[in-house]
Amino acid sequence: MKSVATATLVFVFLVAPFLLNRSRFRLIRLFTPSRWAAATVLLIAVLSRMAHMLDGAGLAHINGVPGNLQHNISEFRELKMHYLFLIYLAELDRRLRRPVMDTDRERDHEYFFVMTFRDRTQCHRSVEHVYGSEEPVATVHRAVWQKVSDPAFICWEDI
Repeated sequence: MKSVATATLVFVFLVAPFLLNRSRFRLIRLFTPSRWAAATVLLIAVLSRMAHMLDGAGLAHINGVPGNLQHNISEFRELKMHYLFLIYLAELDRRLRRPVMDTDRERDHEYFFVMTFRDRTQCHRSVEHVYGSEEPVATVHRAVWQKVSDPAFICWEDI
C-alpha cells in the first residue's frame, strides 16, 4: 500500500505539474498541481530522509527521554502528506471561480491585467492622455483596441 501511495504521489505531484500544465483541456489544467507542489514534495522527501537519519543515529532521544520521532516516522510521513493535500486543496480553492463575486455574467474571461494609480487625479489624467489625439499614443491605443476582443473594465478603490 505504501508503494502505491508513493507512486501516486510521485505522478500527481512531481510528474503531472510538468507534463499536464499546458494541456488543451481546461479541466485538466485546473486539477493539475502547480510546480510549487513538486518543490513541496521534494522538501517532504528531504524531511523524511532527515527523520530516518536522526532515528537511525539514535538521536530520537532527548536527555534520555524518547522524543516524538521514536517509532513515529510513519506518522510523521502521514502528517506531511496531510499538509501536502491541504496545500493542494487550498490551491484548488484559489483557482475555482466565485460565481457570487463574479458579477460580469456576459463574459468568461481567463486573462486580465491590473493597472494601479496613486490617486484619482492620476487615473483621470491617464485616461485623458490615452483618449487624446497626441501621437504616438493615439496610434498605439487604436492598434491595441484592434487586437482586443470583448473587453471588460472594472474599477475599484482599495479602502
